[in-house]
Amino acid sequence: FALYFVVWSASLSLFVAVGAAAGADAYVVTSPDGIAWTQRGTGKNFTLYSVAWSESLTLFTAVGSADGVDAYIVTSPDGTNWTERANPKNIILMGVTWSASLSLFVAAGSADGVDGYLITSPDGITWTERANPKNFAFYSVTWSESLSLFVAAGVADGADAYLITSPDGITWTERANPKNFTLYSVAWSEDK
Repeated sequence: FALYFVVWSASLSLFVAVGAAAGADAYVVTSPDGIAWTQRGTGKNFTLYSVAWSESLTLFTAVGSADGVDAYIVTSPDGTNWTERANPKNIILMGVTWSASLSLFVAAGSADGVDGYLITSPDGITWTERANPKNFAFYSVTWSESLSLFVAAGVADGADAYLITSPDGITWTERANPKNFTLYSVAWSEDK
């Protein structure tokens, strides 16, 4: 199996990591200490690429793809019991993040494998489609509480890095896009 992302819940004292087993089945493991891990179930023929935690909702939200062609979104209050949510067609979601101050999840990926795809949700259940730039694929999205800013990263036209930012998850602005490489992940540290 492969694990693609891990998140920490301070209130649950729990790590949750997501990925895929045998390249086809969703895979979730949890750990209270990062040493001993327990496998959890989420379903067959799905890959989970990212997971985010909302302290105020007491909710994990994980995103990925079903059979490599449709989005897959699941939520869990405890990292053990997972519920499937709305799954847009012909979309692959690669990243998800939570903004505590906006009470908003943002998920990023690609539509039909060629266009960027961004969706938002206040609860991890109901999702709204947002900006969808052409010829871009997003691999990661993060939130900076101190800057009040979302940043999504990926690739443009299959060859150049692509970065966009948003203060609200709805309106997005293109930023500097270095040539000839792909960005696979973006992160923010409040402790510089």
